[in-house]
Amino acid sequence: MFKNDFQINQAAQHYLPNGLKVIHYLDASNPLICIQLHIKVGSAKENDYCRGYSHFIEHLTFKSTVNYPQNLISEIVPKNGGSINAYTDFDSTCYYLMMPSEKLELSLKILSELAFRACFTPADVKIEKDIIIEEIKQYENDPEGDFGEYIQQQYFRTSPLKYPVLGTVKSVSKAGYKDLLQHYKTNYVPSNAFVTISGSYYEEELLLYMDRYFGPWMDSEGAFQYQIQDKTEEVSNFRMDYRYRKGSTDYLGITLPELAESHPYSDHLLIAIRALAIGKSSRLYRRLVEKEKICASIKVSSLCGVLPGVSIIMFNPIGKGHIRQIIEVFAQELYHLLHHDMEAAELELIKRDLINGWIYSFESMENTASAISAEEFAGDTYKLYNYDKTIEAIKLEEIRLSIINYWKAESLQIYYQSSDNKEWKSVESITVQDFVAPILNAKIKKRAISLKQIEDYANSVEHIPASPNSITRISESYYTLQLTNSLRVTYKHIPNKIYCGFAIASPVSQIMETGHNRGVNYLTTSAMLYGSKYHTYPQIQDISRQHGFNLRVIHHLDTTIFKGKCFIDDLPVALNILSEILLYPTFDNRYISHIKSSTMDNLRREDDYPVTYAFKLWQKMLCGTKTNLDNSSGSISQLKSLRQGDLRKWHESWNFPTQFNLSIVGSISPEEIYSITQKCFGSVPLNDYPPTLHQPMYQSSPKQLRQVKKNIGQAIINLGGFAGPASDVKQNTAFHILAQVIGGDLFSRMFKILREQYGFAYQTGFDFNSINSVGFWNSFVYCDPKDVKPSLKLLQGILKDICENGITADELLTAQNYLIGMNRFDSENVSWQASSIANLIALGYDLDHFLSREERIRNVTLSDIFTTANNWLLPEKHYIHILS
Repeated sequence: MFKNDFQINQAAQHYLPNGLKVIHYLDASNPLICIQLHIKVGSAKENDYCRGYSHFIEHLTFKSTVNYPQNLISEIVPKNGGSINAYTDFDSTCYYLMMPSEKLELSLKILSELAFRACFTPADVKIEKDIIIEEIKQYENDPEGDFGEYIQQQYFRTSPLKYPVLGTVKSVSKAGYKDLLQHYKTNYVPSNAFVTISGSYYEEELLLYMDRYFGPWMDSEGAFQYQIQDKTEEVSNFRMDYRYRKGSTDYLGITLPELAESHPYSDHLLIAIRALAIGKSSRLYRRLVEKEKICASIKVSSLCGVLPGVSIIMFNPIGKGHIRQIIEVFAQELYHLLHHDMEAAELELIKRDLINGWIYSFESMENTASAISAEEFAGDTYKLYNYDKTIEAIKLEEIRLSIINYWKAESLQIYYQSSDNKEWKSVESITVQDFVAPILNAKIKKRAISLKQIEDYANSVEHIPASPNSITRISESYYTLQLTNSLRVTYKHIPNKIYCGFAIASPVSQIMETGHNRGVNYLTTSAMLYGSKYHTYPQIQDISRQHGFNLRVIHHLDTTIFKGKCFIDDLPVALNILSEILLYPTFDNRYISHIKSSTMDNLRREDDYPVTYAFKLWQKMLCGTKTNLDNSSGSISQLKSLRQGDLRKWHESWNFPTQFNLSIVGSISPEEIYSITQKCFGSVPLNDYPPTLHQPMYQSSPKQLRQVKKNIGQAIINLGGFAGPASDVKQNTAFHILAQVIGGDLFSRMFKILREQYGFAYQTGFDFNSINSVGFWNSFVYCDPKDVKPSLKLLQGILKDICENGITADELLTAQNYLIGMNRFDSENVSWQASSIANLIALGYDLDHFLSREERIRNVTLSDIFTTANNWLLPEKHYIHILS
């Protein structure tokens, strides 16, 4: 089955007698289901008397229902191997549930309880009110997110999209139990909702359960009647706006109108914004990030949906003095788009991006359900099933006319956030005329794109037959392949998939670095993506976009992985490009400079984010300043010191030593996999290096408690320490389970006690990581500064109780089922599977270790948990950092 043969079956629709619409899409490829309950109420449908109430109700429904009191839903779902969560946006509140398919009835029963059997109390309202206020404060502590919300409130004048989804501290503080209950009863009715199901099920059984659990749901008297609101575009005027934020690095935001998803020209503007600003192939990215090196990144956020909205292009300038230049480049590139500057080849690649993304959206149950639900809101599910034809039909002239009609210079708005306004004074004189007739840079040349060269390259891969002894079948689905140069290839065959995942992993990593070359692995492997001996970086981008694959490098502490995903008919092209960048990278100084400047700017900006800053300070306590266990990139000074020669020397260790592993997951025959991999990698002579020497460097602080005050309006507690090494497989598995019990998900002790019982924390969590020689763990709590002492005491009490009494059998079973369930959901992703297999084998584990993960989890006992806790969680081993 190839991508050109890809066809999507239409989802079936059914109405219950009470009017509830049920949309179900059958995909029996995995024994999983995703169910989404959408209530058509969000911030855009609220008025001044109920701002933030939809989000508030989303929190409250979990607290207690008729059949699941005392937050029991958050325990029942993971105990059955599933995951549940919810979100609120402009248009809706969505409850989404992932479960094994045999739990269909239980899943529908749970969602029906949330839909019309919630029975939260005044006490619940009081606790959640504090939690939501902490959530709002956390958003305010995010300088980029807070700036985006500021633009949202300033840009919109009449549209309800101007109001934040969470509400404000004032609106949440005044929310009362009776008003919230009325909001729930009025809006949570079948005529204002629909359910989307994607996965493996029997239709007759599904409809039987839907009627059983959702059939009693009835519209209440005075129930909200959903109506499509006015979709007229917001009328905006040219505006220049400076915003002061204490201690903030600079951000620049420029707005462009965005059409409602149902608008006939919404896809035309989507193509235009992709050409202008989305992704590394966009004009602004190539000009400002790669060429001029005056921006670290460019992001586009969409504030839109059922109603028309706005696209915010967010620029992260590098250093000072570039704001005017960024605005001028934006004006030039917008002008070029308006004047027939987009050629057919550029349009074709953007169309391929959109269509390939559409095909990939059906890889997982959750993405499929979300795509169907989005089109249901837009009012045209037909578009989803024929999206490729819709995109292919769009013409260049139609795009240009859409830009002219909707991206008028007089509607542009420019926002700048900084801790001083000196640079703003240099741009205050900019007017509309500077965008109507910008000063053009005659030196800028358009990049030529040859789709014919791309196709010629794709057709150049030859077939190589497999020898009789080169393929070994390990099990029903798994094979090992031995190339002529002895490179190991692991292949998992999955039938009837058009997607292929691939990854090559190496134990060459940051823990091989020493003090004088920290960051060299990160910089070397990142730069390898930017061009080979045979193809420039722009050419690699064009090839990957045309063929629908994207290569990434992942930096773990003890491995480095190059991974990707493609369609099965494009695997030869994808692996050929992968082999080129691994074997013959050019290490162009222009791109090395770009990677360094962008990374250093990101490192500087990390200190603007309290959560990241607090974790760095805690990690410094645990590991010291001279460590190779922190950022893969090293520090700013360490990055600055690295040169092209350092990268070339480090790359010698990437010259395919025998410890590498290439893993592929797909539906091609093993013989064809051999042919492709032998062509791409088999002719490379392997260097038989000695085993890779990992040398973790760390020296803990003698001080194990530290408090730092920065007046951030919130407190961030980090408490953690060292843990057992990955080489102790039994203890390592037990610690993963322990992490879930303490702070892993909605059923954890930290969540239940610190958040649900006392309402101290909006967010809690527990992370665990390990390499072959050492492990470490970190628990965290975000709370109000006044709640630091009781929060810390409760957290320490949780750890103390586990060390003294262990965990319960019920907690153990729930954590085991949850981890096994999440593993099954992750396995929907072919790229995840390939990288997981390659990573383990590169570290010296065999394939059985990957295949026996569920068995290892099941074999963990209460005694194992108790021993592990007492080895690593005792109070004298804690390192505590508090930022407030």
